[in-house]
Amino acid sequence: MGPFLDVSLDVAQRDSTSLAACSSSYFQPEAINGLLFFSQCEVGRSDVKKFSLLHLPNVLYFYLKRCHHDTKITNSNNFRVEFDCTPFVAQFLISKSSWQDRFCLYAGLIRSGQTNFGQYIACIRFGPGS
Repeated sequence: MGPFLDVSLDVAQRDSTSLAACSSSYFQPEAINGLLFFSQCEVGRSDVKKFSLLHLPNVLYFYLKRCHHDTKITNSNNFRVEFDCTPFVAQFLISKSSWQDRFCLYAGLIRSGQTNFGQYIACIRFGPGS
C-alpha cells in the first residue's frame, strides 16, 4: 500500500469518544468471512484484514467523519496534546530505536453547522504550553 496523507476515522455515536478510541476501532482486525472467492476451485475463504502503520509523515492528519448520510453526529471528542501511535505500528518496527511514534497536537480545524451548511474554525497552538 502506498503513502497516505490522512487517516479517516469514523466517530462512534456515543456521548463522548476520543481520538485514541476512534483510532483503535480503525486499526482493529476485521473478519472478511467468505469474501475471498477463488474461481479455480470455486471455494470461498474467510480471512482477516488489518491496517498497520509502516511509515509516518512528519505531520499526521486525522479526519473525523462526523456525518452519516444526512445526519450530523454531534457527540463531543476528547483530544490529548500528545498522541501515541505505538499500538498501530507494524510489530516489526516497534523495536527500532529510530521509530518516532508520538505526535503532538499542533492544530485543529473545526466545522460548525449542519450537514448542508456551516463554517470552519481553525485552532492553532503557537508553541509548547499554549
